[in-house]
Amino acid sequence: MRNERKTHHSLLITHHFFAAGLWLVILSYDWATPLANCAGMLYNAPVMKHLSQPRAPLLSSLVWRKPRLFAPRHSAGRGLLVLAMAAAVLLSPVSAQEPTDTPETVLTLTPAPRPAPTTVVTEGNATLELLFEGIPQGQVGVAHVMGEGIAGARARFLNQLVDFFPMDGDGFYGLLSVGMEQNPRVYDLDVFVWYADTTRATIHAQVDVPVGDFIRQNVTIPPDKAFLLDTELERMELARLESIDGNVTPQRMWNSFRLPLPAALTSPFGAFRTFNQTLQTRHTGWDMRSTLGMPVMASAAGQVAYAGWMEIRGNYVMLDHGYGVYSGYAHLAQIHVTRGQTVAEGQILGTTGNTGRTSGPHFHWEIAVNGEWVDAVQFLSMWKPG
Repeated sequence: MRNERKTHHSLLITHHFFAAGLWLVILSYDWATPLANCAGMLYNAPVMKHLSQPRAPLLSSLVWRKPRLFAPRHSAGRGLLVLAMAAAVLLSPVSAQEPTDTPETVLTLTPAPRPAPTTVVTEGNATLELLFEGIPQGQVGVAHVMGEGIAGARARFLNQLVDFFPMDGDGFYGLLSVGMEQNPRVYDLDVFVWYADTTRATIHAQVDVPVGDFIRQNVTIPPDKAFLLDTELERMELARLESIDGNVTPQRMWNSFRLPLPAALTSPFGAFRTFNQTLQTRHTGWDMRSTLGMPVMASAAGQVAYAGWMEIRGNYVMLDHGYGVYSGYAHLAQIHVTRGQTVAEGQILGTTGNTGRTSGPHFHWEIAVNGEWVDAVQFLSMWKPG
């Protein structure tokens, strides 16, 4: 009997020290404190007051006050419960507790340096520089014209006239945009230059349009919004937007561009989308993860070209930034600006919501250049004159 008691006492001491070690591991994680509290109450022990103390005194109490911390009766069953709970905490994946605003999921943009020209063509006193290798579908490239006595320049590209804008002491720049549905191949670029003495010149070049990198998506819209899956409704809304962003303001209002939300990008630009296995369309912008009521900021300084309701985009704001650049902000819960108002970069335009054709709360952000929807992330990332 004495040997049995001695053996039992030795096993009990070993068990207590092993459990105490696990307690220290658990308590090294702040997120495990609630679990430790619950387990501590199973022992009817004064653990709660120790959790609010520094961990060195807690270590002292675990070592020197063991008889008070662990009850001598029925401790084996309770110890097994603590071991199971500790294992559950230590083996559970941390990603299950990942916050929605994890920094790694938020795009950070750094200003791009001015690229070296890949094509240089000179005609008389005028020199044309193309600051890109090619312009993929749904993207933008910068062209530069310089030369003594040049008074202005304009390009004809993809059956569209593109005005070049002056930069002090650095000639003229033009933004060449390619729609996301433009056929990929090599296209002609003609740049018309006129001089202060009224003489003119034409510079010829070619631009390669590679295939864009687009994905396919299936989107489910709830039954109460199924009436918005209408091709004619979508065509009419796009035509309405084209009547706005097809206008070019010959002044640059921006100094820089920024993201409208400090949030993760989700659904990408240009995606081939199928709604409810019926309507097929293209995604004109980027979706950003958001909850209801987040403040939406202006991507750059500009003027409000539209602020109001649209069937698909819901509460919608479009800003004119000059030089043919527009940005759009959709599915808003509230709008805080009015048409014609001048806004600064970062100014609050409204709050995120769930209006229009949505499958849930999120924010849609888009950019158009010279009347073409382009990849907003690419546009923010690229070097721009000014």
